[in-house]
Amino acid sequence: MLDSGPLDGATNMAVDEALLQSCIAGEAGFPALRLFAWRTPTLSIGIMQEVEADVDCEVLAGLHIPLVRRPTGGRAVLHEFELTYSIVGNERDPLLSGNVVESYRKISDALVAALGCLGLQATLAPPGSHHVADHHAASCFEQPADYEVSVGGRKVIGSAQARRHGCILQQGSILLGLDVCKLVSVLRFDSANAREVASQRLAQRMTSVGAALGLHWPLDYATMADALRHGFTQSMGIVLTDGELSAAEQAAAAQLRAEKYANDAWTLLR
Repeated sequence: MLDSGPLDGATNMAVDEALLQSCIAGEAGFPALRLFAWRTPTLSIGIMQEVEADVDCEVLAGLHIPLVRRPTGGRAVLHEFELTYSIVGNERDPLLSGNVVESYRKISDALVAALGCLGLQATLAPPGSHHVADHHAASCFEQPADYEVSVGGRKVIGSAQARRHGCILQQGSILLGLDVCKLVSVLRFDSANAREVASQRLAQRMTSVGAALGLHWPLDYATMADALRHGFTQSMGIVLTDGELSAAEQAAAAQLRAEKYANDAWTLLR
């Protein structure tokens, strides 16, 4: 397990892809769980998401919020009060094996166990049981998913997965606190009314770990990280050992950051 702490958005995405490349190359140390945070509030968008359609870049600039494009799918996530996890491993590994939905469920089971360590009764949405997706939704937390993790009927973790050359990268945002107004403010809508409707919908569909625990402030990163350690250990029957990036992975991450994730040509791809 790697605990990277707070990094800038471009570096976070570059590290995850460097780990994925290392896994594809057959290096040792996988599957790997990485925990991290964001040095400043950052908006991330999915690999196929259209910036012009979904993001209000003028508001982002005014709030000094960077924009990054993830190597995984899904919709926009405002990373501020959260712990983010990523998992990289071979798709044939028993801990992750199966199709996208099956591997997603295995990881979600561990996330549910982690929330249970905090005293929260989280649930997984069974396949096909969620509401109809809004294909125009810009936010990840408006989009339903099989085996999504909810507390009290509200989504608390948003995850997305990518597969390359037999290896998996899954990234997920665990909300420790929540500012729906800020999230909605940086997304693009056709009208003020559409923005208000989205704000109300998000307030009904999502929550944070802090709010679920009855706190008036975000849960702290260290407490959530400790719960994740216990949750993955219990759910997957594994022993997590602390690790760090190899020299080759550090070099790959630096190159990916410079050439891709900090480069507008990638971020504004669509």
